[in-house]
Amino acid sequence: MTKSDLDLLLEMGFEPARAELAVKKTGGLQQALTWLEQNQDKPLEELQSSQAATGAGEDDEQGTPSLPSGETAQSLVCNECGKKFRNRDLASFHASKTDHTDFSESTEEIAPLTEEEKKAKLEELRKKLQEKRAHQSVAEREEQKRNEQIRLKATKESQDIKEELQRKEQMKEAAKKRQEKLEDLEAKKRIKARIEADRAERKRREEEAKAQREGRPLPGQTNTAPAPAAPAASTSSGPSTATTRLRFQSKKGVFVKTFPSETTLFEVAEQIREEVIYPVKSFTTTFPRKTFEAGIDFGKTLAEAGLAPRTRLAIDSNLPVCEHPDTCPLRYWIHRRDNPAFSKYRGILTPLLRSRCSPTMATKSEPKKMEWLVVIPDIPGAHEKRLAVRPQHFANLGPHKESGLFQMGGAVLNDVPDSLNDPSKFSFAGSTIVMLASSREEIKEVLRQDVYAKSGVWDVENAQMWPLLCAFRNHK
Repeated sequence: MTKSDLDLLLEMGFEPARAELAVKKTGGLQQALTWLEQNQDKPLEELQSSQAATGAGEDDEQGTPSLPSGETAQSLVCNECGKKFRNRDLASFHASKTDHTDFSESTEEIAPLTEEEKKAKLEELRKKLQEKRAHQSVAEREEQKRNEQIRLKATKESQDIKEELQRKEQMKEAAKKRQEKLEDLEAKKRIKARIEADRAERKRREEEAKAQREGRPLPGQTNTAPAPAAPAASTSSGPSTATTRLRFQSKKGVFVKTFPSETTLFEVAEQIREEVIYPVKSFTTTFPRKTFEAGIDFGKTLAEAGLAPRTRLAIDSNLPVCEHPDTCPLRYWIHRRDNPAFSKYRGILTPLLRSRCSPTMATKSEPKKMEWLVVIPDIPGAHEKRLAVRPQHFANLGPHKESGLFQMGGAVLNDVPDSLNDPSKFSFAGSTIVMLASSREEIKEVLRQDVYAKSGVWDVENAQMWPLLCAFRNHK
């Protein structure tokens, strides 16, 4: 190798140490370029140490057969392929590439390259190097493209996995919401069923309480007690016992009324009291003779008393012999105005025998008493309490009416009821009473003793009271 090969390698941009080592190792420009390309990734120290070890063992190697004495070897020949080499480095490089091992020395001298041949050879090497670099650039671009495709594929797979996880989470959330909705519906059904059960239980208790007040057997139970002996008229075959026709005989005369067989004697007595004006003490059947007394037997129904389907009753009401407008409450005279049983009183104006505002018979030390118009409001929500103690309230009014303390009274309603026979459907606002008293405190004291006040129906403290100066009383 001439020095010009090293210069060419330096001009191409190779490191001086590597270029010099390549020239020494190969002995030719093309072989040097190939060697540099193959060893470009190896460190320079490793290449230099390998070159030193190779140089030290060259003397001991039996590489090629020696020439006869007196002749000088000018080149080396590969006996396997016939290729000639200018020095041992080129032969070693050829052996490393082809694995050929059979070399021999030759006296034939290889002519050196001319300047034109060197330039042509150099140009050829440059073209090969450019082509190789171009192929390497294309290979790198292909590798980058493959790497990008792999990256995109991995990204897409990762995105698909994320979307699949999100879809599963959404499905799980939707299933959870559906389950919560079903649980809410079940809870609402349970609450509704509980409300219905509580409502039915309250209704059952109310019916039992009402049955106990009226003396009827409890709903759903069979009355095992022996029924009292019924009159001949009730045991004989006749009309249905759903209603009972009663013929009443009193000091006022005879009248007939029809009631449901489940009506209690107390309710019958209340209606009869409106007819005969005074409280009923007892009922007595004519045959067989049997007496039903107030406070003892009035809790029985007409069917239980054996009065269905028809019977005749005598009324004991302690009616006074002499009837006077001042001896009975005003509301009874108003009732008699429209009652067919007392049609003889229609159009009759009963004169006042004494002033309603005059003092009652009392000692001089007693305060003067006057009529008072009293309005007592009900406590809100006291409707059920009023219905529960209403019979006891009416029973306690008797002494006050007989003594003249209560002149008139009744319920104050919020509106006109559809039926006058069912007090449970009345919209009670309170009560009104016309009574004799000397002061408001006396009125409140009397009202506080009533069962309506004790059971929490009347609001006595907010009662309104006015002295009443009556100008006229028209009784028809």
